[in-house]
Amino acid sequence: MREITRGYIEHLVEIKGISKNTQISYNNDLNKFISFLDEQGIGSFKKVSEITVNGYILEMEREGRSAATVARNIVVLRSFFSYLLKQRKIEWDPMEKIKAPKVDKKDVMILSIEQVTELLDKPNTTMPRGMRDRALLELIYATGMKVSEIADVKVSDIDLERSIVYCTTDKKVRLVPFGSQAKEALVEYLSVGRKAILQDKDTDELFINRNGCPLSRQGIWKIIKSYGSEIGLENELTPQVLRYSVAVHMLENGASVKTVGEMLAFSDASFIQFYAKTKEVKVLQEYKKSHPRA
Repeated sequence: MREITRGYIEHLVEIKGISKNTQISYNNDLNKFISFLDEQGIGSFKKVSEITVNGYILEMEREGRSAATVARNIVVLRSFFSYLLKQRKIEWDPMEKIKAPKVDKKDVMILSIEQVTELLDKPNTTMPRGMRDRALLELIYATGMKVSEIADVKVSDIDLERSIVYCTTDKKVRLVPFGSQAKEALVEYLSVGRKAILQDKDTDELFINRNGCPLSRQGIWKIIKSYGSEIGLENELTPQVLRYSVAVHMLENGASVKTVGEMLAFSDASFIQFYAKTKEVKVLQEYKKSHPRA
């Protein structure tokens, strides 16, 4: 069965050009489903029924998986079984009547300029690690890049003279500008901090850990959460919060929706929905502040 799922993922790469992270996510979800089938004594996708799938959903809920995680797994399985049906590897689709749980969409928190300033001032730049963290946070806020994109940045992707980073996503390259403060932090990190961390090692990865290995997405996430706790946002500050804060701050300072959407590589639909929600929240906040009977 795992050979079939590998073929499916290869199909997605070829047809849709899905990213490496998406490949890993789909592979993990499908492997967990196969493990469940093994436990049930089901050795073929042809034998999977609607009852089987509902049993798997119940199992995930018993394990304490969030509604969002369950919903994501259902999306993956729905796509997978649709593929199997088209390839005539199964005779009917067990996902046809399966419904995903409703996921509560929470409003994304947007940092104030003051909070961003406090956050960026937290790293101790007298130490190599602090120089790295300051450069990392400055680059994320300057560019609005995703954590997966930041983790993949090489030293050779940084053009300090033009203040541009070459960001590669799904084999597509876009040029993302950064400002003078991010440039200053990068120069200090590259000339002093990074060399001290690397010692005698050699790598083109921009952000590295104390062992000279590239920072992972999880590593970057932990750094952001750590500094978030120092400014009183222990469970609230995430890479997504920083990314969306960049978008809002640029929009509030006169940037066009088109420019911000292209720079941050938002899909048109998701960005329009996000922007509309942001405007709605802002109007409500202003109303509550200013209306005498709010």
